[in-house]
This record gives sequence, C-alpha cells and structure tokens, in this order.
Amino acid sequence: MMIRMQDNPNGTHAPSVGAPSLTCEEFQDQLAGLMSENIREHEHLRSCDRCNALLDELEYIGEIAKGLLPTYDPSDEVWDKITRSLHDPMEGNSNSNGLPSNSKEIK
Repeated sequence: MMIRMQDNPNGTHAPSVGAPSLTCEEFQDQLAGLMSENIREHEHLRSCDRCNALLDELEYIGEIAKGLLPTYDPSDEVWDKITRSLHDPMEGNSNSNGLPSNSKEIK
C-alpha cells in the first residue's frame, strides 16, 4: 500500500520555481525503485518537504519493522560448510564412495 501525500485533489504538488517537473505522485510511484543509500540526493526531494516527510516516515516504519521478528545468525559450523562447499562443490553432496549422493556406482 502506497501512502499518498497530496497538496490538492488531483494528487500533484506544484514544484518550486526552477525545480524539476516531477510531481509528488510521479515520485511516489517510482519510490520503491529509487530506494538506496543516496535517495536523499534525488532532485525531487531537494524541493519537496512533503515527500521528504513521507520518506522520513517510511524509513522510521522500516526500522521499527526490523525489530518485529527476531533474527538469527547461522552458527560458525554453517558458515564453514558453506565455505567448504564453495571450494569443493562435491563436499556434502557425496556418499561414502565419493560419488554424488543422487548417483549410483556401476559395478
């Protein structure tokens, strides 16, 4: 669900003199694809207090949401197995004769 902050009934925000012609609605429609560490440098945000406030609220909600579910870091054993499997793709996927576990040895 996208929160729309509108200045007038048609959903546009008149940009300041000399500002890009991107409306608040256009910026908000593109917001998900624009999310990055440098979103604050976007031209629209340089002239729009309303969209800056919206972004502040979305970032706050995102921070709160991170704390809703516990996070678990994998054990060192898991990371070791991942590292070994990257170096030796057959490790962990082989049976006692060294063949992949889904293959059969021909005798």
